[in-house]
Amino acid sequence: EPGPLLRLADDAARLARAVFVLTGDDPDHEAAARVLAGLLRERDLSPADRFVTVAEPGTAAAKYAGEAGHPLVEAPAAAPFAALSPQALVPAGLAGADVAGLLDRASAMLPALTRPENNPGLVLGAILGGAARAGRDTVVLGGYAAALPELADWIALLLTDATRGRLLPLVQHGGLPVQPADDLFLVTLDGRPRQDDATVSGPLAEQLVVWEYAAAVAAYLVGADPFAPVPHPAPSPVPGTGADRSASAADPVSPSGPSAREVAASTADPAFAAAASLDDLVAEVADRAAGEGHLTIVAFLDPDPVHGEGAQVRRLAALLAARCARPVTIAWGCRYPAFGNDRREKGVYLVLTGDAARDVPVPGRRGTLGALARARASGVARAASAAGRPVLRLHLHDRRAGLARLLDSARGEA
Repeated sequence: EPGPLLRLADDAARLARAVFVLTGDDPDHEAAARVLAGLLRERDLSPADRFVTVAEPGTAAAKYAGEAGHPLVEAPAAAPFAALSPQALVPAGLAGADVAGLLDRASAMLPALTRPENNPGLVLGAILGGAARAGRDTVVLGGYAAALPELADWIALLLTDATRGRLLPLVQHGGLPVQPADDLFLVTLDGRPRQDDATVSGPLAEQLVVWEYAAAVAAYLVGADPFAPVPHPAPSPVPGTGADRSASAADPVSPSGPSAREVAASTADPAFAAAASLDDLVAEVADRAAGEGHLTIVAFLDPDPVHGEGAQVRRLAALLAARCARPVTIAWGCRYPAFGNDRREKGVYLVLTGDAARDVPVPGRRGTLGALARARASGVARAASAAGRPVLRLHLHDRRAGLARLLDSARGEA
């Protein structure tokens, strides 16, 4: 997404004191590094000492760091239980976090996780695993504390990775509290005690180790191996090549009315394709989400709540949650499928893309970051459709106007 990088480029003082950390082995890391290095050179700043790479030796990211002369922190391959790994702690420490204090508090929690009784990680994992074995395998995370707003997103990814998709964790990003249902297990972070199925609270360091222990226990109970090899996703197409020239494998739909100027839709789903207007499309999304269990909004937009589209996308999630009375979650620029899972993937996908008012070219490549994002969105839509999921992709010609039109449609009778 070019927006955050362009804001950084426009803030010379902030750019001058910035350090960039690349972790893992994402195939698009090199493109990001090239863009960031170009921004620095435009301000007569040397990129040589501004990058730190945290990666497993021998990976593409490690090789690029060597070629570019960037410091490399060698670390094991990313694993589900990585909250206290170099991938997390190196950028946290460079940003000024009290890493030593965090590790001390996490270590102080470990004796409680060795007890056979009154072990919070064992109890939480047993509850989650037992609920899944009883058919309540959709874990809805909500009510998170304002002090730790991103904790629920981390827990969702941890549970997905550790249980190899046998638990389906969803972060309720907006709307009314989710009502109990036979397939849902409601977990509240710092709120609504004795109203949901489980309530978890505590300082960050303690929660990190407790949740990782609980995820391991839950994985054991549902028969999943967190360390089993999983197929890696195909690399994103390189902008400017034939791989990304087709916007979507889906058939295009042109909603009638004024929305056609602001929003373009594409889908391979017959029910979505039959919609006559954007209002009908949004209504069908809510109806299908109610029947399929939940809705995932995959947004290839700027998540910043002030300068980007973060606030509008969250309002859209809240309105759709109120209409379908099921969990609605937001994934920014990615999809977390139930990899290695022998169960059918669930839910409806709404993929959002949009034209950027300003884009960023990728040095050494044909194309821009915006083109790369659109190529990734096409891959997400194809993969979800191939998994048998209803998928609707909406492209916003003007992001603000398009989202405003979507919000009007989502309000409907909610």
